[in-house]
Amino acid sequence: MNAYEICLSGGASIPLANHHMLQAMIYNIITHNGDDISFFHDTGYKTENGRKFKLFCFSSLRGKKIIADRKIIFEDKIYLDVRSISDDFCTYFEKGLEGNSTVTLGEQELSIKTLRKVQSPVLKASVVVQMLSPITVYASTDSESYYFSPIENDFSIAVNNNFQNKYKAYYGYAPDGNIHLSSLQVLTKDKYVTHFKNTMITAWRGVYLLKGSPEHIQFLYYTGLGGKNSAGFGLWSPVEL
Repeated sequence: MNAYEICLSGGASIPLANHHMLQAMIYNIITHNGDDISFFHDTGYKTENGRKFKLFCFSSLRGKKIIADRKIIFEDKIYLDVRSISDDFCTYFEKGLEGNSTVTLGEQELSIKTLRKVQSPVLKASVVVQMLSPITVYASTDSESYYFSPIENDFSIAVNNNFQNKYKAYYGYAPDGNIHLSSLQVLTKDKYVTHFKNTMITAWRGVYLLKGSPEHIQFLYYTGLGGKNSAGFGLWSPVEL
């Protein structure tokens, strides 16, 4: 398991719906040395019922920016957090950045200024979390998906169910206990709607209270809260209110 902060420079202009571009950049990094990463791209960790999880996650981009013509324009330095519970993923990620001075985001080449490993914070059984990328949880049928709002009781239930499935997919057995996520500071402006390829996704930024065993909370620090983590949803950081 590991957590990274990458600092890129050169500025960039990207569309508001940019999750697919960031995911593609990460996949390009871990394939740089010609390794077979089809496990992380296609297969993932699976539960007995066939649910699969890639078990890496990343933040939204940070940096000085303006928004114009439905684009986000970064002035120079851009920061991105990437985490994974999987040692194999971390090995591929570090190898993909070794000796390289640039990465490709969309059609733009950006310089790698720094790659910093972030030490895991001390996490207790109750922690206040700030979303670094918005959280999404949903229920799907054959024809559509319903995205839960933090004010709905099913929101926390869906977050816990997602945690249970991710844990079982990685370890091969169920966690000993549940987690509970409740909203502390989530406003209307924190609602986030975007497209990922051809899918419309509703997610939420904001501040939440996360409760569970410290081991389970640490697992979620590296895998993210809610669904679609490998598409750039659900990364969080502990904060003090």
